[in-house]
Amino acid sequence: MWAGLLDLLIPSRCEGCGALGTAFCAACCEQIERILPPTCEQCGAPLRAAEGSPAGAVPVSSVRCSACNRSPPPFDAARSLAVYDGRLRRAICGLKFHGRKAAASALGRLLAALAPLEITRGVGVVVPVPLHPARLKARGFNQSDLLAGPVASILGVPCTARALRRMHQDRPQVELGACDRTGNVRNAFAPGEETVAGTVLLVDDVYSTGSTAAACALALKNAGADRVVVLTLARALKRTGPATATGSRR
Repeated sequence: MWAGLLDLLIPSRCEGCGALGTAFCAACCEQIERILPPTCEQCGAPLRAAEGSPAGAVPVSSVRCSACNRSPPPFDAARSLAVYDGRLRRAICGLKFHGRKAAASALGRLLAALAPLEITRGVGVVVPVPLHPARLKARGFNQSDLLAGPVASILGVPCTARALRRMHQDRPQVELGACDRTGNVRNAFAPGEETVAGTVLLVDDVYSTGSTAAACALALKNAGADRVVVLTLARALKRTGPATATGSRR
């Protein structure tokens, strides 16, 4: 009742563009840069077309990116909805760093509606990436938990935040470069109070280097998971030219 009254007195503003009416408007949903195939079958990274091949064509031998061929991650597959940029980035930052939780429900529904079937098929439980207790207390909420709820609801499976524990994290991942992120989360996660089995869907807000997803996947498999698949709202991409940005705006 109070939430409805506040919405009447102080209408929601879109975290992406500032428009009145909703926390993440339809126009911003249309503007996000989707990550579409061809992508690495394991980590979900956009794949480059082979030289001399038609635009977007990728040879059958290149179903994995070079990084996954060199060192396959412990998770079985990962996909991200869109590029971590523009309006989506503003909305995620507003949620994480400025406590604008109204965006979480809209972004969670967006993630649930557009989650790819190759990731969600066969999932038995959804697990959000946990925060360290000290950071959870300081922030007051876990953004990954807020995003995971709508996904679990759409899939009709339970969502548990107690399958994983965060043991330590010396510095926030956002403050570190790619080389330091793996070490920062090494042994940072452990099995929690609840056991898991079958296929577990791990949900987070942003996929950067994959180090957090990898550390969580190891802990979940130690907790009893047979498979771990990863779904994130956004993925941070290095802009090195047109071949890298294979997502499209729609």
